[in-house]
Amino acid sequence: MSRKFVTIGHTPDPDDAFMFYALRSRIVKYDFDMIEVILDIETLNKLSMKNLLDFTAISVYTYGHVFKNYYLVKYGASFGINYGPIVVSRKEKINNPKDTLFATPGEYTTSTLLLKLYFGKDIDTVVLPFSEIPKLVAMGIIDAGVLIHEAQLTYRDYGLNKVIDLGEWWYSETKLPLPLGVNVVSKRLSKEFTKKLVQTFKESITYALKHEDEALRYALNYSRDKEIDRVRKFVKMYVNELSIDMGNLGLKAIDKLLSIAYQEKLLSEKPEIEVLD
Repeated sequence: MSRKFVTIGHTPDPDDAFMFYALRSRIVKYDFDMIEVILDIETLNKLSMKNLLDFTAISVYTYGHVFKNYYLVKYGASFGINYGPIVVSRKEKINNPKDTLFATPGEYTTSTLLLKLYFGKDIDTVVLPFSEIPKLVAMGIIDAGVLIHEAQLTYRDYGLNKVIDLGEWWYSETKLPLPLGVNVVSKRLSKEFTKKLVQTFKESITYALKHEDEALRYALNYSRDKEIDRVRKFVKMYVNELSIDMGNLGLKAIDKLLSIAYQEKLLSEKPEIEVLD
């Protein structure tokens, strides 16, 4: 592999940190210079819309906006298997969605897409840092919020009620896993180089799964929740068999979600999924 600078984007969340551990620590060998860009998922989504990153984690919903510039990577995706983002409120039910202000972690996150598919695309939303959503809902400043990351496991600590698990709803409707986040690689790079880059990333995931405790200790540095058993549970929720290789099942789920988004006019065109093996 010829030497080159590669911009690699991922979130500071424990599931991403777990998968990128061996790559970032150079446990897996590679012959390129990596410029690491560690940012929240919505910022990575927006950077990918400008085609500014060579390889990055993004939301599946965002892939529907950037598919012309990026190949989909089969490895490292986050799927919820009959679980996913959770809508919470101080109330047990949301009777009037149109009169409800929902907090979301980003306009282009998959959780926001799911929220609009479930409650209606014209609902009133406000984007907030995902770590602040439970607190602001509990304080009554926001009516309801969609939770991602560790907050899915800790919302009860704020006295909140689960209104709906959007992953459970998705599975009941489609019998498919819920595609939430994927990795993509820019089409501006050569095919030969990108295949080697993707293979290196796959080796990083494989190493983490074989050395779970080691990778978890690293991931714990990035988690807002320092309770290792809860972090382990969260990582195992979203680093599963479909993360090793999404296969035809994962691709079918992504195509289904983006097709529905297009049908509901939440995407301007039907994405053509191009996978880099």
